Amino acid sequence: MTICLFDNNGSVKTPFKTKIMTLKELSNINQITRKLITDYITNNNISENKFAKESGISQNQLWMYLHSGNAKKGIHTSTLEKIGKYLNDQNKL
Repeated sequence: MTICLFDNNGSVKTPFKTKIMTLKELSNINQITRKLITDYITNNNISENKFAKESGISQNQLWMYLHSGNAKKGIHTSTLEKIGKYLNDQNKL
């Protein structure tokens, strides 16, 4: 897989051709990730605990990320990758 960043006008900023995310999406990664998680939990009628266990992340870390009230509260990139892999794998089912 290649990673390609696009500016907000859709212009390629790297020499690759596969679009992964825009720079705006990257700058809002926590907001986007929170929405993906909460939408997945709601649409699949599962608990946050089940989501945390199945995705391999800490339940406490997930709760703090979703409910701390601090929009700047983030998580480690390795945790983001676990969440992304889990959601991607679930999407393939």
